[in-house]
Amino acid sequence: MSKHVIVEVHYEENEKTKYIEEVKTNMLISEDKVIEISSFVKRESVINRIIFNIDEYWTAKKENGEWKIGAKVIVEEIDGNKFIKTDPNGKKEDNLGELPTY
Repeated sequence: MSKHVIVEVHYEENEKTKYIEEVKTNMLISEDKVIEISSFVKRESVINRIIFNIDEYWTAKKENGEWKIGAKVIVEEIDGNKFIKTDPNGKKEDNLGELPTY
């Protein structure tokens, strides 16, 4: 199973929900080692890769030149809709915390 960190997100918003359209990822090698070769991954691909145990994702931020690995990303299903988030809070929206947007 490959491990990745999500470092930026692109949100799509409408009147009913806020969801992530795409994420920017890097490879996670160890607890604090990130390879900065970025990929852009569509939301549905992240969901499927988590559900089918193909990949694992965490959030991450670079602070003072060092990567800080955050929470593990999960899929929460609510009323038949799947959302990617770090906290299963029952809200019908994606939420990966305070990651930068693009």
